[in-house]
Amino acid sequence: MSPEAPRESGPDEADDPGAEKRQWTRRALAFGRGAVLEIGDRSHIVGLGDLSEGGALLITRASAPVGETVRLRLSMIASRAEVTLPGTVVRIVAAPSGDSQRGLGVRFDDLDDEVRAAIAAFVARDPAARRA
Repeated sequence: MSPEAPRESGPDEADDPGAEKRQWTRRALAFGRGAVLEIGDRSHIVGLGDLSEGGALLITRASAPVGETVRLRLSMIASRAEVTLPGTVVRIVAAPSGDSQRGLGVRFDDLDDEVRAAIAAFVARDPAARRA
C-alpha cells in the first residue's frame, strides 16, 4: 500500500472513519512523550500524539506547510539512543477553537531497517496499539 497524498484536514474530517488509511500500526502516547522537531534551522519541542513505523502525530504550536521536509529527534526508550527521523509534513490538524496547539502529521522518509525495527518493537509493546 502506498502512502496517502499530503493534505490538510479539519476537525470534522478527523471524525470520519473513512477519511484516512494507515499502513502501519501506531501507538498512542497519552502521556505526552516529547521530541524535538527541526524545521529548517528552527527547533521546537513537541509532544508525540502517536507513533508508528510510518510516521507520527505531533502536538505543537509550530507551523509547517504540507510538503515541508522536517527532522524529528527522539530517544528510543529501550536503547536510550537518540535518533533523527527525516520526514515530510503530510497533514495539518486544526487546533480546537481558542487553542494554539495543533497536530502535524509527519510521514517518515527513508528510515533504515534498524530504526524501523526499534519503532515497531516499541509500538508492539503497547496492548492498546491500533491500526486505525
